Amino acid sequence: MSLLHKALERIERTDIDGLIAGEVVESRTIDYKATLQIETADDKKELSFDVSAFANALGGDILFGIPEKQDANGKNMGIPAAASGIAGLNFDQERLKLEQVLYSKIQPKLPSLQFKEIRGDTGPIMLLRVPRSWALPHVVTNDKWLRAYIRTSGSKGAPLDVVELRTAFLLSQSLPERVRAFRDSRLPKIMSGDLPVKVKANSKIAIHAVSVPVTEGTVSLASNADVLLKLTCPAFVPNDHRATQSFRFNLDGFLRYDMEFDAFNPQRGALTTRYVQVFRAGAVEAVGTLDTDSQQLPLSIGGSLAEYVQALLKLLREDGFVPPIYVMVTLINVNGRTLYVHHLRREDLPPGEWQPFDRATLPLPEVLYESLDCDPKALLRPALDALWQAGGWASYFEP
Repeated sequence: MSLLHKALERIERTDIDGLIAGEVVESRTIDYKATLQIETADDKKELSFDVSAFANALGGDILFGIPEKQDANGKNMGIPAAASGIAGLNFDQERLKLEQVLYSKIQPKLPSLQFKEIRGDTGPIMLLRVPRSWALPHVVTNDKWLRAYIRTSGSKGAPLDVVELRTAFLLSQSLPERVRAFRDSRLPKIMSGDLPVKVKANSKIAIHAVSVPVTEGTVSLASNADVLLKLTCPAFVPNDHRATQSFRFNLDGFLRYDMEFDAFNPQRGALTTRYVQVFRAGAVEAVGTLDTDSQQLPLSIGGSLAEYVQALLKLLREDGFVPPIYVMVTLINVNGRTLYVHHLRREDLPPGEWQPFDRATLPLPEVLYESLDCDPKALLRPALDALWQAGGWASYFEP
């Protein structure tokens, strides 16, 4: 048992009490420390080893303010004894000092560190969450040496040997290809209709959000079901149908979809034009229709896409997804369609000329979100630029 399956914002004192009552021993993903010591050079070095070892392995949580039970010889057993907390701890001040130490001692810089203050018996408990890193390996440095550690099944890290270092470098370099491979494995299913729910649409947009890595089983569906119910499906074109929200758990994870009913043609039956599939392995697939009465796509699709990604990332954080997260957008069956720009004045347009898309599938450049506290539209800009360039314009522009 660990806390990694639960989003940091959702961890409470009851979760800490559960670790103590269950005598959850230190492991590859959890570490207990009675105090927070970062005053001496040795303190900074040892803590940097611990944090980098988590980042080089599966990620993990370090809980400061949780003493361990001791054996007859006074040796720590790796079992939490109490939710004591640290008396007199100034959480914000110590967090800042800790960040400065870790960012200065560990190279390359860790993509993100997350902190949570939890009430303890005599003072605050500081939870430090170290996500599994995509920029492997991380090493601890000083003026004369550098060392790389990895968290093992016990409570201590072990140094990486030459073979393990080479493997870590190769895994880091191959990460973008592995993320693209996930999307590439899903696109044929979307195009052929081999989906968890039948989507009645010709032109579609597919949004894939992939946590790194996608194969570690990072999402606990049962404990976060209330968050999953907040998911919305991508709706980038207007429709005149009444929609009923539906959901179900399935083999892949959790499926949320909208059943639409045509009020003007009841015999047509229910239409499914969009869905969101959450994969328990740590990925999301959102598919929606782009069908309209004309061959033109709405110019507002860029802003709508940014808003949807922003809302999706917010929910993913609540659901326990850990950055970095790759977001990939693909337009499907859009050959011959255009972006609607005719209502704009020529002087309001960037350089270029209107033209139809010259291919059926438009896989836009992937976007890497190293943190979930960011401006999604700014990071999406390369993908939006590529979409507008496919339509004949120099760059993305607001309607």
